[in-house]
Amino acid sequence: MPRLVYALLANDMLVDRESGSTSFIRTVEHVLVPVLPVRLPNICLGTLWELDGAGPFSVEVRLHAPSGKKAALGKQEVLPAEARMHRLNFRLGGIGLEEEGRYAVVLVLIQGNKALKAAELPLYVLKAQPRQAGQA
Repeated sequence: MPRLVYALLANDMLVDRESGSTSFIRTVEHVLVPVLPVRLPNICLGTLWELDGAGPFSVEVRLHAPSGKKAALGKQEVLPAEARMHRLNFRLGGIGLEEEGRYAVVLVLIQGNKALKAAELPLYVLKAQPRQAGQA
């Protein structure tokens, strides 16, 4: 079964065409919003998987809200390959956030008829407090 090496949320990522190296720009673990509900701009999710040659698999990204509401954000299929490592990158655009609190970005590994939670990344949504008159 494939093994997750890392998963990271960032505002942006760059992948070098020659080396394949990935650069993550401004990692994200919380967002500060002026009002709710709000739509976030694009957020990137970068993952690296160690393969074991066990055949095709897919990875689904889900968002769990503090209230328990769940939504699927994307899914990618991976076909068998000779490589030992495989990067999966997701662009999660326009995520709708309706409440303050701890959200969970959940990575689900699906292989055959098995679905396993590979990782859960926290994404805290905090509502900005209005500034008082005279504060800088």
